[in-house]
Amino acid sequence: MSTETSPTKTTWTRVFRHPQARIKPLDADTVHEARTCLVYENGAAVAQLKRCGQRCWSVYPTGTTIPATFGASALEAVTAWLGVREGAPA
Repeated sequence: MSTETSPTKTTWTRVFRHPQARIKPLDADTVHEARTCLVYENGAAVAQLKRCGQRCWSVYPTGTTIPATFGASALEAVTAWLGVREGAPA
């Protein structure tokens, strides 16, 4: 995992298995502190991440109200979602 800092000091997190994807926290400076994040792929927002409880994240693809996947971390949830979407094993 690597991070990049934008001019507004928000830390973006790269998704290891999907280098074209980034996670941007919406309500905190880092994904670790956030409760809601956006997932960007090739510069476009493609999903929203929401923390559900202390140890679970859900991925809501753009335009949906039902989560597509879950994970123990934001990175795990996004990696699983992108893998399933691309037809690869999660």
